[in-house]
Amino acid sequence: MASRYYPPSQRFYGKYTIGKLFSLPNGTEYIGPYHFFGAQELVMTGAYPRDDSQVLMPYKKQIEHIDIFVYDKLTQLNLKEFKSAKAKRPNPGPNDISNGYMLRYFIKLRNDDTSVPFEIDLKQYEDCIDDDANNIDGFRFQKISLRWKISGPRYDIYLDQEKKQIKTYGVEDTNRRTVFQKNMKMGGLINVLGDLTEHSTYSQIKGESAAGMQTTNLHTDGDGFVLPSGMPYIGYYHIHPTKGAMTGKRHSDKIPHNKLMTAHEFAIASAHGVVDEKGSDGNSGYN
Repeated sequence: MASRYYPPSQRFYGKYTIGKLFSLPNGTEYIGPYHFFGAQELVMTGAYPRDDSQVLMPYKKQIEHIDIFVYDKLTQLNLKEFKSAKAKRPNPGPNDISNGYMLRYFIKLRNDDTSVPFEIDLKQYEDCIDDDANNIDGFRFQKISLRWKISGPRYDIYLDQEKKQIKTYGVEDTNRRTVFQKNMKMGGLINVLGDLTEHSTYSQIKGESAAGMQTTNLHTDGDGFVLPSGMPYIGYYHIHPTKGAMTGKRHSDKIPHNKLMTAHEFAIASAHGVVDEKGSDGNSGYN
């Protein structure tokens, strides 16, 4: 049995090896069921813990010193089975701009206080799991998500002079609270998110191209958006600060613009029966 306590989320039972992976304490190759704890720092015989379970060692060699054993156990994984995490800094989408916030995702090496968190996209975040298949290694990486405010006043607006009751939450103050809270779970995050107004109109980095300002003269080849009818849209589009992505190089109140959706958004809207095939911002819906 494990000599220290492991929470249920760090107990992995019912595994099986056909060999070339572990050895018994006497150096004999082990074939059969096994289970492990944590990031595989402790691997034992049997599908589940038993009084007669034995500690398994890496098959490549018999380790005499426990510290060397732990190190080799953590590094002997077949890394070619795992995907490499790539740093990405996604921009807010049309719906994020309309909602006033976006979700951001970060990853960091576990058990290494000197490692620096870096931002990834949603696809990689969902692919970082505790498995030994073709995914990002959830044993080695810690992941975290946070809600990032991108519109509203820059600072909190209060109802009272004592500043105890917030009337409207500000971009910078809200993100500062978020980063402080999340940094307690993932150290170093506070250093990565230095610009608390990032992706907003107040951003000191992006300036005029910050999120929340209308973006014009954009083009899609048909793999980004669909029309209200569900047909892929190929052509120019713009991003309205409140209505999201719309057809046309730039917005005009005199010309109707079809609202655009991603294929995923269209599927959800169709399932709930809220798709309007007219879908313009005139008097025909999608105002």
